[in-house]
Amino acid sequence: MAAMPGIWKVALGAALLTAACGPGGGDDPDAGDGPDGGGGNGLTFEWRAPDVDQALPAGVTIDKLVLKLRDLRAVGDAAGNETHLESQQIELDSPTKVGTTTFPQAPPGIYSAFEFRVDRGFDGEGSWQVEGTVDLGGDTVNFLIEDEGTASVSLDLAGLDLPPGEGRTVAIDVDLAAVVDGIDWASLPQQSGQIVIEEDSTLIGQLRGRLITSFSIASID
Repeated sequence: MAAMPGIWKVALGAALLTAACGPGGGDDPDAGDGPDGGGGNGLTFEWRAPDVDQALPAGVTIDKLVLKLRDLRAVGDAAGNETHLESQQIELDSPTKVGTTTFPQAPPGIYSAFEFRVDRGFDGEGSWQVEGTVDLGGDTVNFLIEDEGTASVSLDLAGLDLPPGEGRTVAIDVDLAAVVDGIDWASLPQQSGQIVIEEDSTLIGQLRGRLITSFSIASID
């Protein structure tokens, strides 16, 4: 099947909805630089959209991914409130930008996993959504995938070692091509000229499952 790169718009924005529990949630840019803190930058997790060269199904483009995340946590032998964030919203709409989750006061130690839930904050909200376009016989049609379901994700950090006074950065890729692959767009109904796949769609459970497995650790620096 022929493939084409995704088209992205505007810039990436990542907004904290609720501060982290404990000392790790402050806005002080120098937090964690003391001798008893994680030092350096502590732990930073970078959320990335698929690279611009990543192939999407023919005729499909992705414009934006929105993730509503809750209970984000770096799990380690010395981890505590400093490595927990209650909630965060990540918006990815550019392959050259990243969203960040930071734990500047993460204590030194060995970290085994990064865990979070994709979960809506309020009734009626989506927990995640994907916006884009699809070419149907020469006509470009907008589409929206919006799910209200909850999904838990755990990513293996393979014993990441955070030494005293240093910082580590973990890159997380989201494989959106795998999420939208194989959708029979032509068979889906349109609402006001837009294809909408939402809670009452028979596809939403399958796409949610794909999203769960789309997260991967790309690098640890």
